[in-house]
Amino acid sequence: MSIRVISGTARGTKLKLVPGDSTRPIMDRVKESLFNIIGRDVLDSSWLDLFAGTGSVGIEAISRGAGYALLIDIEARAVRTMQDNLQATRLADRATVRKQDAFQLLRGRPERAFDFVYIAPPQYQHLWTKALEHLEANSGWVAENGQVIVQIDPTERADVGSKEFILVDERRYGSTLLQFFQRHAPEMTDMHESQTNAQVLSQLEILVDELIQQFAITSPPVPVERMLQDPKAGMWREIDIAQISMGFLKVTSPFSPRMSLARFLGRVIAQSDWAVSRGMPFMTDDDPIFQKFARMIVMPARMIQALGPSDRTPQLMSTYFEVPLEDASLRLEDLKSYST
Repeated sequence: MSIRVISGTARGTKLKLVPGDSTRPIMDRVKESLFNIIGRDVLDSSWLDLFAGTGSVGIEAISRGAGYALLIDIEARAVRTMQDNLQATRLADRATVRKQDAFQLLRGRPERAFDFVYIAPPQYQHLWTKALEHLEANSGWVAENGQVIVQIDPTERADVGSKEFILVDERRYGSTLLQFFQRHAPEMTDMHESQTNAQVLSQLEILVDELIQQFAITSPPVPVERMLQDPKAGMWREIDIAQISMGFLKVTSPFSPRMSLARFLGRVIAQSDWAVSRGMPFMTDDDPIFQKFARMIVMPARMIQALGPSDRTPQLMSTYFEVPLEDASLRLEDLKSYST
């Protein structure tokens, strides 16, 4: 168990599971990553843990310095488990456990504005979108600068079109997706999106820089095929590129098949534990950020910066990196839009 204990608690206390729940190893990893992302913002914060189950998220928040947590679940056995866990960790004085339907709670008058609202409902029922809609209609439950954090299966991802909460980050950990929604003023939406995209892209540039160092790549062209077929230990499974469908490879210019392989490699990396453990955000193939990521892989910023200023043209980069002219041009535009 990853609970960091404060005064009066037993270090390493193991929480009881709700009967039938065997997901502890996976969820411990997700929870540890969650609080690494939140960092010091957890200090003195307040938490509303909906569909709380064992109460592990709310209890972890308190153990890391949160001031208060309200733990909600409609199941009697979950409520008993949470009460036992709070007693075991000696944190009961800073939490309230309540047997109540989450939607009934959210329809009521807000008891306080919480800094964090955690939504981890039963899977495949899209209850998280319903919960977010309730918060949209009754936003007093969330502090002005508060966050709503959603834990779902990646297949449940949906665009909710919220006016009150903006999606500022996503992290995928195997079959678990965390989404972070920030409460915002409507006029700030574009700025938040721009800042968030820049942060994600800078993070991806760092990941690619580590990648080329792992493979000891010092100059273009980047050996995409070798990276797919001969990954380093602990990265991803070996890929036989001979088995890749020819229909996948676009042949519109001399280097377009190579760019197709770069996108394939990007997909493999994005789904690997190696990348996820380094904070890889969840992306779909048609996500503009994914397209930028593929261009990063085949045209790493470190190698572009090593070129002389006169060589940083789409025409010369297309030759050096063996990529289509259009992608070389787009890569240069990408780099101009944020600092790495």
